Amino acid sequence: MFSLLRVSVFLMFLGRAYEHIRWIGPFRDIFYHPQGFGGWFANFVDKPLNEIYNDHFYENAVSYFSDGVGILYLLAAIVILFYEKLSKLKWLVYVATYFLLLTYFGYLYGKNLDQYGMFVEHAAQFIIPFAFIWQYEKKEFRVHFWGTIAIAITFFAHGLYAYGYYPQPGSFVDMMILGFKMNEDTARYTLKIIGVLDFVFAGIVLLNLYVLFGNKIHVSLHLLLKIFLYYGLIWGGLTALARIYIPFNGDMIIHSFDQYFFQFLVRLPHFIIPLVLLLKMNRIKV
Repeated sequence: MFSLLRVSVFLMFLGRAYEHIRWIGPFRDIFYHPQGFGGWFANFVDKPLNEIYNDHFYENAVSYFSDGVGILYLLAAIVILFYEKLSKLKWLVYVATYFLLLTYFGYLYGKNLDQYGMFVEHAAQFIIPFAFIWQYEKKEFRVHFWGTIAIAITFFAHGLYAYGYYPQPGSFVDMMILGFKMNEDTARYTLKIIGVLDFVFAGIVLLNLYVLFGNKIHVSLHLLLKIFLYYGLIWGGLTALARIYIPFNGDMIIHSFDQYFFQFLVRLPHFIIPLVLLLKMNRIKV
C-alpha cells in the first residue's frame, strides 16, 4: 500500500512538473482573464489588458514563474521517490501540495469564477501527498479518514459536472461517444445517470468513517461499500484514461503523449485512493 501511494504521488508531481515546465500550467488563464486577476492587474498597472497580453516582459514573467513552480513539483517528486533517505525534506512536499491548492484556487478565481466544483474536484490530488507521508509514519487513521473525505468530495464534484449542474465537459461527452459508440443525446443522458451514481458514491463511501471509528458494519453494507469502491476505482480510472484516449492521434503519437499524457498522471489519485480504501476494507472483519 505504501508503494502504491508512492508511485501515485511521484507520478502526479512528475505530471505537474511537466505541465508547468512544458506548457506553462494554467497561469495564462489565471493571470490574463479580464474578470479575474487579469482585470485587477490591468487596473493596478494602469494598462489596457491587450497591451499586457502583447508585452514580452509579462509573457516571460509568467513563463519563468511557471518554470519555477514546475521545478518545485519536480523536487517534490524526487523527495517522494527517495523518501526513506530524503524524509527530512518532506517540507518540499508540503510546500508543493499547498502550492497546488493555491494554484487551483487562483484558477477558480482567475477564470472559473462560479464553478467551485472545479476546485474541490481535485481534493484527491490535494490529500494524497499527505496520505503518503502518514502511511510512512504509520498513521493509518489519518490515511483512512482523510482519504475517505477527499475521494467523497472529488466524486461529488465529478457528479456536479456529469449530471449537468455545471456544463457537462466536452471531454466527458466525447469519452462516452468514442468509448461506448453512443450518440450525443444518449451520452449526455448516460452522464446524468453517472452523475447520480457519483453522488451516491460520495454518500456510501462515507460509511468508511463509520467503520473507522470502531463500529461494526453489517455484511450487506460492507458488500455495498466494496461495490461502490470498485465503481470509484473503475470510473476514476476511465476519466483519467480519457485524457489520453479521446484526443489521441495515431499519426502523431509523440505529440499526443507530449500534450496529454501528463493529464492522465495528475489524475492517478482519483482511482488510487479508492483502491487504497478497498485494500483497507478487505482487512475489516464483518
